Amino acid sequence: VANALYSWMVVTRGVAPLRRVAAAAERLGERHLDERLPTDQGPAEIRAVSVAFNAMAARLGDGMTRLAQYG
Repeated sequence: VANALYSWMVVTRGVAPLRRVAAAAERLGERHLDERLPTDQGPAEIRAVSVAFNAMAARLGDGMTRLAQYG
C-alpha cells in the first residue's frame, strides 16, 4: 500500500508540468493570446514543449493583430 501511494504521488508530481501546458492550451483563444508558459520548469521535454507553445502563441497573436489591422 505504501508503494502504491508513493508511486501515485511521484506520477502526479511528474505530470504536473504537462497539465500546466494542457491548461494553457485550453485557455488560448482570441482574448488570451498573451498566455505564455514558464520555460524553466519541469523536465527538458516539457521545457521544449513550453518553448514551442510560446512560439506558437506569439505567431497566433501576431496573425490576429495583422487581421485586426485589415478589418
